[in-house]
Amino acid sequence: MMRIGLVSDSHGSREALERALKALGSCDLIIHAGDYASDADFIREQVGVPVMVVRGNCDFYDERYPDFIDTKLGGHHFFITHGNRQYVKMDLDDLLIEAKAREADIAVFGHTHIPTIQEEDGVLMVNPGSVYLPHSGQYPTCAVLTLDGGKRSAEIIQLGAKKGIY
Repeated sequence: MMRIGLVSDSHGSREALERALKALGSCDLIIHAGDYASDADFIREQVGVPVMVVRGNCDFYDERYPDFIDTKLGGHHFFITHGNRQYVKMDLDDLLIEAKAREADIAVFGHTHIPTIQEEDGVLMVNPGSVYLPHSGQYPTCAVLTLDGGKRSAEIIQLGAKKGIY
């Protein structure tokens, strides 16, 4: 079994990341889906497990981080992106199309600041929401993805009190 912590849209808040990492508990890997991709360095220092990160629209095209990651983990094929280039604030159609084109069965994204778990046409699409700046009326969130052989499941974890800014 593999336990993967998912965070996104941390926007430089170390305090929010500390809360998220505590709530996630023991993980084999952490994925940061962008917007302050440099926060991945802080995560690495805190947890001592591998961290995968993609850049978001607020990372100002920092060349240290990729726009997306296409990889296999725990017997599953992942497509990891921030989501702005797939227009996820409108709908998940482009994300699904790109994940299917890459033969991915799991797509991890951020950008909307709204936690989402949706399965369509064999692709599990997961947005952990924002650990720091949730969309209006929402709670700060992160997520955990569990891989157990061919099975996969995702869970959204609420962090603290509501703090919407939009």
